[in-house]
Amino acid sequence: MATNIVAIVGSLQTTSINRNTANTVIGLAPEGMTISILDVSNVPLFNGDVEAQGKPASVVAVDEAVAAADGVILFTPEYNGSWPAVTKNVYDWLTRPPKMLIDKPIAAVATAPGPRAGLGVLTSIETVLDHMPDNYPRYDSFGIGKIGEKVGDDGMLNDEETLTKLTAWIAGFGEFIAAQ
Repeated sequence: MATNIVAIVGSLQTTSINRNTANTVIGLAPEGMTISILDVSNVPLFNGDVEAQGKPASVVAVDEAVAAADGVILFTPEYNGSWPAVTKNVYDWLTRPPKMLIDKPIAAVATAPGPRAGLGVLTSIETVLDHMPDNYPRYDSFGIGKIGEKVGDDGMLNDEETLTKLTAWIAGFGEFIAAQ
C-alpha cells in the first residue's frame, strides 16, 4: 500500500534549512512512500472575519491536500523557543472546520543552531496538541541540533549519523501510519 505524506515547512525562505531537510527526508523515504511539500506561502494569517466570508483558495488547497494525505509532517525551525508564525498559522487553519487534522497522523522535525535540537518548538507543538479536544495521532518528534555543523555549503544535510537516524525515523512514521 502506498503512503502519501504532506510536509508543511515552517519557513517561507526557498533556501531554508527546513525546506532542505524536508527535501532530504523525501529522498530517504522508503519505497511506496511519497512526501509532497505543500505551498503555504499564500496562506493568509488566520482571521475569523476572513473565515466567515469563506476560506481563501490557498487554505482550501491546504485542506484538500491534508485530507488526501495519510499523514502530515511539520518541518519547522525554532523561533525564540517556540514555533514560527508560518507553522502555527497553517496549523490554526487546519484545526478549523472541517478540521482536516482530526485522526491524521502528525509528526514534527525541528532544526536548531543550538544543542537542544529544537526542544522548545517541539515542546510547544506537543503542548498545543495536548490541549486539543480531538484526536491527533502523534509520532515521535525528531530534533536536529547544531544544524550548522550538519549541512554542506549547499545547505543540505550531510551528517551521516543524522541521515541514518532520519532514514529510520521516516520508515517508523510510515509504520505508525499503517497501524492507525
